[in-house]
Amino acid sequence: MREANESDRQQESESLSFSGWKTIALHSYEVVDAVNEIAKALSLDKTLNKVLSLAAQWHDIGKAHPAFQNMLVRGRNDVEQFSDKLLAKSDGNSKKRPRYFADDDERDERVGFRHELASALALLAILEVYQTKHPALLGDWTEWLSKWDRLPACREPAAEAAENDLRQDAYPTVIQPLLDCSAEDFDLLLYLVASHHGKVRGALYASPQDQEYIDRLNDGRGLPIRGVREGDELPPIELVEGQESLPSLRLTLDPAALGLSHRTGISWRERCLGLVKKFGPTQLAYLEAILRAADVGASQLTTTDPALKLEAGV
Repeated sequence: MREANESDRQQESESLSFSGWKTIALHSYEVVDAVNEIAKALSLDKTLNKVLSLAAQWHDIGKAHPAFQNMLVRGRNDVEQFSDKLLAKSDGNSKKRPRYFADDDERDERVGFRHELASALALLAILEVYQTKHPALLGDWTEWLSKWDRLPACREPAAEAAENDLRQDAYPTVIQPLLDCSAEDFDLLLYLVASHHGKVRGALYASPQDQEYIDRLNDGRGLPIRGVREGDELPPIELVEGQESLPSLRLTLDPAALGLSHRTGISWRERCLGLVKKFGPTQLAYLEAILRAADVGASQLTTTDPALKLEAGV
C-alpha cells in the first residue's frame, strides 16, 4: 500500500508543461505533425494513424481547465499579455510550487489534477452537445432510454437542431472528424487521450489525495477523480488557430460508474475492456507509446508561438 501511495504522490508531475510558452492550439498542431511522422516511419495502418492524429489534436484540451491555467501562471506578475490565451506550456519560472486551484481565491484546490482525464471527458461532452445519438455515446441505447424517459434534454447549441443532429455549418469544422468516428475508433481515441501520461488507463477512481478533498465551496458536487469534479466546465477554446472556437464544455464523471449512463452511455471500464479484447494489451501499449513519443518530441521544440506576443525577457 505504501508503494501505491508513493505512486499517487507523483501524479501531479507536469514536467513536459514547463518548456517555453505555447498555446494549446500550437502544441496540439506540433504533436499531430510528430505523430504523423512516426506513423509514416512505422507504416502504421491508416485507420490507426487517423485515430492517433485525432488523439494528438485533442490530447491537451483539458489544459483549458481553470485549475491547470491557474497552475501555469500562479505567482507570476510578468504574463499579463497571456491573460486571454489558453496555454499548454509555460517557461517554468514560477516563484511558487505548482498547485491546482480551480478558482481565483484559492479555496478550491485540486491536488493531483490530471489534465488528460479532463481532455477525455471533454470529448464525451462534445458528443453530448452535438450528437447524443452518436454510436459512441447513447447510440443503440437511445430507444431503450426513451422508453424509460431517460433521454437527456438537448443542450445548447444542440437544442436548435432537429433530431439532435446539427447542420454541418452550425458547429466548428474541427468537430466533424469526431462525429465521423465509429464507436470503436472513438473509444480508442478516448483511451489514448486519457493514457498519454500513464496516470489514467483502464479505470477511473479517486486517488488517496482525491479522498482527502475538502469541499470549501460547499457546492455538494462530491469528491474529484484525479482532480476533476462533476460539473467542471472548460471555457471556449480555439483548438485550431483562425477557426471558430469550441463552446464551453461541462464535464461529467458518469463514465466512472459501472452500468449505463443516460448521458454518456456505457462506462469507462466497459469501453476499455472492449479495447483490450480487440487490440490486446501489447498493441494498446504500442499505440500509447507512439502518442507519448510524439508528445515528448513536440514538447522539446523551441518554436515561438505567433499567438503569444512575447516581450523581451519573457
